[in-house]
Amino acid sequence: MNVVPPRPHAHVFTPRQALSGRAPLYFVSGIGFYYVAIYGYWLYQLSTEPGHPPSVDGSDGSSPDPDTSDRYNDLAQSFDNEVDTTETLSGIDAVRKRLVNQATGHVLETSVGTGRNAKYYNLRACKSITFLDQSGPMLEIARQKWKELHPKLPTETKIAFRQQAALELADAPEEGYDTIIQTMGVCSTPVPMDTLRHLGGLLNPRTGRLLLIEHGRAYYDWINFILDRSARGHGEKYGCYHNRDIGEIVKQSGLVVQRMERPHWWNLGTVWLVEARPNGWKEPQAHVGRAQARRLV
Repeated sequence: MNVVPPRPHAHVFTPRQALSGRAPLYFVSGIGFYYVAIYGYWLYQLSTEPGHPPSVDGSDGSSPDPDTSDRYNDLAQSFDNEVDTTETLSGIDAVRKRLVNQATGHVLETSVGTGRNAKYYNLRACKSITFLDQSGPMLEIARQKWKELHPKLPTETKIAFRQQAALELADAPEEGYDTIIQTMGVCSTPVPMDTLRHLGGLLNPRTGRLLLIEHGRAYYDWINFILDRSARGHGEKYGCYHNRDIGEIVKQSGLVVQRMERPHWWNLGTVWLVEARPNGWKEPQAHVGRAQARRLV
């Protein structure tokens, strides 16, 4: 008599178990799809706006655009709600944290807006922080936000809020600012090169750093076409000319660029991270030697 051995018991996954095993994949895919949909819808909206000629500055900031900075007075109350989701999904919040946490010494933040960088400062590393913005309503929100985030400041850190355009700022600490931070400021001034050149002159000539997060031209011509087409209308509505060539503007301002990145591939090159030094700055010889040694290893 032939005896048939029992078949090994095969484990059968229930629908619940099968789904739970794939949950991380579904979650990540869902987030990715959501972001792509939001970004695609934004590009679609721009592409369907009424036709506008490219920004009169040719996107390099060489000629002044109309001054639309007063738009931020009207946008102040709704600004955070409008940009929260976009900045989180695009990774700009993470870039803000990475940048602002580097601030040391006497610090100036221009284009402070509603104070979206406030929670990222290492106050123990800062001797003073001066917050500057041309919009009174935006600056007042930043002031209130700062009070809520930092009810007990280190006694050695001095804080000031000033309603003023960056080009109008004439005074600085005796040896200049150690750190100047600007986020999304190049797009909102009619004279970006002059502004950056002026900020460079306010830096400590030996140790000062200008740290920028900006948005502007992308890697791809088809996106730049959409940005150019919509720049004038977007500027008139939101006070932001989003088609500017950030790299070229920084270069033409005379600043010494130490680092320029376009973080997070999914932004397609529209987000720029820049670390620059004042015009004429030279890296100390000891630092140059260490850099050369690292390259030789």
